Amino acid sequence: MMLRRMLLAFAALLLTLSAQALDFTVDPVHSDVGFSVRHMMVSNVKGTFGEFSGAFTLDAEGKLAALTGTIQVTSIDTNNAKRDAHLRTPDFFDVPNNPTITFVLKSYEGDAKQGKATGTLTMRGVSKEITLDVELSGVVVDNSKTQRSGVALTGSINRFDYGVSFSKAMETGGLMVSDTVKLSIDLQGVVKK
Repeated sequence: MMLRRMLLAFAALLLTLSAQALDFTVDPVHSDVGFSVRHMMVSNVKGTFGEFSGAFTLDAEGKLAALTGTIQVTSIDTNNAKRDAHLRTPDFFDVPNNPTITFVLKSYEGDAKQGKATGTLTMRGVSKEITLDVELSGVVVDNSKTQRSGVALTGSINRFDYGVSFSKAMETGGLMVSDTVKLSIDLQGVVKK
């Protein structure tokens, strides 16, 4: 009985010592970077960015330790080519002068399942600190014996803070496009080898 307890304690110690931080590269095929904004106070227009890259790190406890991401703004897709072309102009994202949006994590508060991520979001040459809600999926091993993990981030920003200030007032009051933009980002990462 005593030997069994000692072996179990030793195994637990080995597991603790073998736990290590894991670095992941974002798999864009299984990830999504999306947003939605209220239009004419009637409905939400949703969009995605088709081209993006990123990486994140989970520490030995499974908590988010690092996260960086870069979006290619020209890849914006709101399911309307005319609107997408307008969004690329200086009225909105000014893609020729500001081709990317970036995020760099500064701190994470929470556990291995959920928490708050605070980082610097840079868009149209403006860098501001934002805090996003985070859900972590843990680590799984796929059929090819590759470790994968997921990070879901949600929150909102005020587009006027980043100089995305195009708007038209409606006759009935209010703005045609809301100042609040909701973010919904689902990232699946593949462990770096």
